[in-house]
Amino acid sequence: MAAILMARTVIEATAKAKGYTRGTLASKIEDLRDGNLIRPAIADEAHEVRFAGNDMAHGDIDVQPNSNDAEEILALMSEVLSEVFQGPARMARVRAKRQGSTE
Repeated sequence: MAAILMARTVIEATAKAKGYTRGTLASKIEDLRDGNLIRPAIADEAHEVRFAGNDMAHGDIDVQPNSNDAEEILALMSEVLSEVFQGPARMARVRAKRQGSTE
């Protein structure tokens, strides 16, 4: 349960790190999408993390999550982080190397 709740927290922190600090987490995810920081499919994944985290935060748990559930949510969170941070950083490194090289 804690891992799923923390995954939700990471999604929110990601939005805040990119300047989206107002509104609900749902609106922050939409802002990330609308700002072209994540693709629509990744926004859907972020919402699934949000839904699962909300269940943990509010105690609306009909079925206790197991380790496989937590792994799935953490994998979705990882996709969001990759889209927002890792992909752009990788592209910037490749671009800087290309622009710094002599052709």
